[in-house]
Amino acid sequence: MGISYDSSDRDLSFRIALEYFDDLRILFNAKCSGLEAWQIVSYAISLCFFVAWLKRRIRSNEPPLVQIRKSIFSLLRSLPWVRRKLEADLAKAQVEIEEEVHQYDSMREFYKFLPERCMDSEEILADGRRYAMMGERRHLFDLFSHSDPHRSDAFPGVRKMEAEILKMTCAMFHGGNDACGVVAGGGTEALMLACLAYRNRSRARGEWRAEILAPSTAHPALDKAAAFFDMTIKRIQVSETDDTANVGAMKRAIGPRTCMIIASAPNHITGTVDPIEKLAKLAQRYHIPLHVDCTLAVSYSRSWSTPTTPCPLSISVCRVLRRFPRTCIGIWRYGKEIGGPSKGISKGERAEKGESRGRIEG
Repeated sequence: MGISYDSSDRDLSFRIALEYFDDLRILFNAKCSGLEAWQIVSYAISLCFFVAWLKRRIRSNEPPLVQIRKSIFSLLRSLPWVRRKLEADLAKAQVEIEEEVHQYDSMREFYKFLPERCMDSEEILADGRRYAMMGERRHLFDLFSHSDPHRSDAFPGVRKMEAEILKMTCAMFHGGNDACGVVAGGGTEALMLACLAYRNRSRARGEWRAEILAPSTAHPALDKAAAFFDMTIKRIQVSETDDTANVGAMKRAIGPRTCMIIASAPNHITGTVDPIEKLAKLAQRYHIPLHVDCTLAVSYSRSWSTPTTPCPLSISVCRVLRRFPRTCIGIWRYGKEIGGPSKGISKGERAEKGESRGRIEG
């Protein structure tokens, strides 16, 4: 025989619940009777921020102890006397590293700009032979040339050529003295390194689920980076009139988890160049890094220019890199090389630190 509940039982349960919540209201008011209105509002806002911070921590893949240890270390590093000590140690380590990587380079002369005239094959080969003779163990490597050349001390000539490529590329884009870069194995790797650097930057600020904001025509390697590095990607439909990034729509899509904005110059689908300067102003306004993907045709931008009509791509990218510090530019196939190594150029030392720490934090 089943048990039936009439309306009087439901009304009784409802009244009991109301009385319980009324008792809670009276108790809460009694506890807050000695507080002013601004204190109650401040406590409420602080509680909301704490809950949001706790949710981000819970969603993280790292164990709680690791998160606590990183937070403590980050707090200690922010202390003025600790920061000064770390900066002094880092400056000393930088000098030691520079001396170590340049130990086989007696002349220490570098190409910093593209030559004004074309170099003939003999000049290029002469430089190549000079770079190949750098190092004391050069004769042994004739026997072991199949070894993996990933060590700069074993292959100092390769390291020097990479440094010269980066310096000339920085000069091409008027990056200035604080512009830095990295040579990657291809366009996909260059994009992923940029995403990793800005994901690490976002995590250092307490956001553990970073988001990439990109036009729908941006490089598909961004989806790979999001899958690899536990990020999300939000693709915004491009403008219907010219197939370029819709700045207004991207502005509306910016959220608290947005760690980088993507622009293409040009993109691989339609070949159009996104409004880089407008996106740079948007990124500057919201303090979000901007990555300009130039991996398709930026090496030939100078050949498109004339004395009266400069290439719009060169103008936009160079002006953005000069004016906006949180900018990273990816270039592919410098010098039309077969293998397709890519370069990532960024302004400021923090972007370089994010890339160099990728092996540890990735």
